[in-house]
Amino acid sequence: MLAIRTIFLITALLSLPLQAATKPVRKTLPVKTQGAAVRTPASATPAGVSSTPQVKTRVRSISGVRHINASFVAAQQGTGSVTTLSLGWGPRLLRTEGAFFEVRANLGAVLLKRISPSSLFFVPELWVLGSVRLNDKLRFEAGPLLQYWMTTDQGLNLGGTFQLAYEVKWVTYFDRLQITYQPVFNKVALVHFIRLGLGFSF
Repeated sequence: MLAIRTIFLITALLSLPLQAATKPVRKTLPVKTQGAAVRTPASATPAGVSSTPQVKTRVRSISGVRHINASFVAAQQGTGSVTTLSLGWGPRLLRTEGAFFEVRANLGAVLLKRISPSSLFFVPELWVLGSVRLNDKLRFEAGPLLQYWMTTDQGLNLGGTFQLAYEVKWVTYFDRLQITYQPVFNKVALVHFIRLGLGFSF
């Protein structure tokens, strides 16, 4: 009986290393990462940096553009009136991207007639206009006006300019039609100017 137990115990002890040796071993295979694309999550954007592209309005200087304004002028002061002509250089000074807003100027002269004694005289003038696009062809322009009435005692006169301009794109050199109203305050009375003009660029 003792011999049988001893043989059974020895058999059990000999079977332990065999079970441990036959236990499956899980192996880890190497993973190749060379050349693999790495994706950066959206949350990895640095703080303070916007991922949305910014749209900026650029302002460009257009000074030096050759632009001439020629107008037929009707001027009225009190009960007297005169029809005459004016000529000026009118460049664009500033323009936003897309030309929605512009700053324009007009440096020129208008020919007026003195009532007593009857004679003609030149009136140098300067306009500065803010110009806003109303649609694809039409612009509204307004701003101050400065005139110097030569050979009279009225000297410098201030006024305003209100103008509608229709832009023409299909005629060489001729680029706009414009109608202008200008009230001018001088020492005698309020003078009303109405102009029908053409604009030329070259």
